[in-house]
Amino acid sequence: QAAAEAAEKKAAAIIVSKEVELPEQTETTLIRVEDTRYALAFVSAAWFDHPAKKLTTIGITGTKGKTTTSLMTAAILNGAGIPCAYIGSNGVMIKDRHIDTVNTTPESLELHHYFRLMADAGVDTVAMEVSSQALAHHRVDGIDFEVTAFLNLSEDHIGEGEHPDFEDYKNSKKRLFSE
Repeated sequence: QAAAEAAEKKAAAIIVSKEVELPEQTETTLIRVEDTRYALAFVSAAWFDHPAKKLTTIGITGTKGKTTTSLMTAAILNGAGIPCAYIGSNGVMIKDRHIDTVNTTPESLELHHYFRLMADAGVDTVAMEVSSQALAHHRVDGIDFEVTAFLNLSEDHIGEGEHPDFEDYKNSKKRLFSE
């Protein structure tokens, strides 16, 4: 069991959504929450000292056009003398630095790490693609986007491994504007 192993390795705390058993003589704090992904978003922000609050965050969602719109937004702002980073399908771009990523919108722990790198590099703004999967899996929860853009919505992401139906897909996108 992963929780018991983490406690044996002296983890300070473990966040779980289900009952787990820890060794009796542990100093590990067990925190039970309804949704661990939701909790991770807020713990990640706190771990990196809330770097998104130091940035103007621009979140762009839609079925098509997120990459182009985010890259163009970052280029326009950088051209205007406003240091702007980018996060999306093409990775993370912070000034002259490029970091490859797996997801269009990274997991919350990675995301806040990138925000920290941006803030430390003197970046003012980030233009980022916000995927429906990121919204559905709480990757961007707790981020107060100053600007949001919704480009379009079509049935491209319905099916196994994505959204079970169009209603679920639509509701995932809607979270960017309602939470």
